[in-house]
Parts: sequence; C-alpha cells; structure tokens
Amino acid sequence: AMVTSGGRVFTIIDEGPVSSAFLPPKWKLVARDAFSGVLLWQRPITNWESHLRGFRSGPPEIGRRLVAQGERVYVSLGYGEGVTVLDAATGKQLRTLADTGGARELLLTGGVLYVLADDMTAAQHEERMEWFNRTWETVDIWYMVPHEAISMYGTQRVVAVETGTGELLWERSFEVPGEVMPATMA
Repeated sequence: AMVTSGGRVFTIIDEGPVSSAFLPPKWKLVARDAFSGVLLWQRPITNWESHLRGFRSGPPEIGRRLVAQGERVYVSLGYGEGVTVLDAATGKQLRTLADTGGARELLLTGGVLYVLADDMTAAQHEERMEWFNRTWETVDIWYMVPHEAISMYGTQRVVAVETGTGELLWERSFEVPGEVMPATMA
C-alpha cells in the first residue's frame, strides 16, 4: 500500500530479512519525504498478510488499508483492528476511530471516511497466515499448493465516520461473509 499527501509518501512495506523468503517479515508503516526520500517516521504493523502468500493471489483489498489527507493518515495497523488516525508529520497516534474494528478497506472523501470492516478476529487472521506459512514450506512449485477453502472474510459492514469529530454517521451490515467483493465498495 502506498499513498501521498502534504509532501510525504506513506507505504506499508516488509522490511524483514531478504536473504530468504522463509524468514519472518517485519511489516511497517513508513513515512518519507516525497522529495528527498528521507525517513520521517515508522510504525510497526503486528498482524499483516503472510509474506509467503503468492503476490498475485491477494488479498486484493490490501492497497486500500491506508489513506492520507492533509496532516492526517488513516490506517488499519493490523488485521482485526480498527482505524488509527496518525499525525502525518510525526506518526503520533491521535486516536482510534470507534466502530471501525476489523477495517479492510478505507475510502476518504468530503471529510467522511468510509470503512469496509468485518468481524473476523486477529486470531482468525493469524490462524490463516500460519496455514499459508506451513503450506508454502512443503511445496516446491506454487501450483502444487493444496487447494483448500480458507475463510478470508467475516460478516461485513460499511461504516461512515466524520473525520473531524470521529462521529459515526451511519452503518450498513451485511448477512453473508464476503458479500462485498474486494475493491468494489466505491
């Protein structure tokens, strides 16, 4: 994920060891000066997508977990977590938006943050990530990965939050897990 605002570039990257793909990842939210590339600040991301998951196999919404506007950065700092609001210049946490737990996708327009979220817990994401890690270690070629149904989403909801006050404007819940397809919220 990468966005820019106010002369800064914000990225979510894996800064883990590069000597082997099987070494553990170190996911971080990193802020850099857009002109010089100088590191401004960084924050760890605790529970993120498996680094062994195939590049093209998703999750397709991962690029929508980060938005920035003016002096604010809105980000989900891990699976199952809500939206954290950060100061763009310092990375200091300003608040966590209520009712946004399980944030999957963020869209920001007109001072309203629209969040697609679900009820899948961080522990369930961790279990899914561990399955990927165990499975990839046992295969030689990507197409030999066992084709098992793995739950990717919980029961979803879309919430609208006023960014200035953090007030919940409205919420729409869905009944079937994965009812809103990735990257289709807009």
